[in-house]
Amino acid sequence: MNFERFAGMASAAAIVLIFAITMWTGLWGPLWQNIGGAEILNLFVAIIGWVVTVGIGWRAFVLSQRQIALAQNQISLARDQMAIQQNQIREAQAELAQANFLRANAEVDQLGYDIDTLKTASGYLGRLVAQFPQGTIDGWTKALLHARRIGVDALSQSAASAPFGYGPRVMTVVNRLQRIGDVLFEETTLKSVPIEGAAMLWDPHIKGAIEGIANLSTQIREEVPKREKMLLMLADRRDILADQATKLAARAGKLSPGRPTPIAPGEDHERAIS
Repeated sequence: MNFERFAGMASAAAIVLIFAITMWTGLWGPLWQNIGGAEILNLFVAIIGWVVTVGIGWRAFVLSQRQIALAQNQISLARDQMAIQQNQIREAQAELAQANFLRANAEVDQLGYDIDTLKTASGYLGRLVAQFPQGTIDGWTKALLHARRIGVDALSQSAASAPFGYGPRVMTVVNRLQRIGDVLFEETTLKSVPIEGAAMLWDPHIKGAIEGIANLSTQIREEVPKREKMLLMLADRRDILADQATKLAARAGKLSPGRPTPIAPGEDHERAIS
């Protein structure tokens, strides 16, 4: 029994008790005595008063029960609205957590792709440098002409799109080498300049260009471990956000985001060189 119903019954009991006392003192008392005309009139007046009192009491009881029922309905409605608001809050939290997870997952994917591109650029530059003599002062001109004939000096578009500012640098050093090759090829084929004479002029320039490409290849190769360490940190953060999104989605009654596959340290995703 709740408090409102108990209060209503207590009020009804008090009215009945008052009614009983009134009847005893105002009605049953005079019936045991000899009454006259004036007492009979008083008796009728008392009876009417009792009837009115009982009616008012009953009316008050009915109205109080209606008020109690209305209050209970209002309380129930307020609880329902509060539950709806709580559900909306949980859904908003779940959506925000899922958005954070998706954003972190996209960052991991992008950084993984960028690392692969760095590896591709470093490998391309390393293979280009390997076409030239190492530790000697001559043979650079002949090596460049040979590389030009087999197309090794062609610019790799994957390497040219290397992130973190390396792409434009790759284009610069390779374009410089290609420009030297164009002039050298024109001199030795169209102008019939002897290779020995061209080598005396161009060997130092070609050697300097190849050393610049080798230095850039080393810088890119040394950049890869740093970015891989950052990738592991981002992957750990993504996993934490995935767990949070899963828990909040379960509270909101939604499907949880798929947990990504963890990235192993040093995992290689070599792409073909274009």
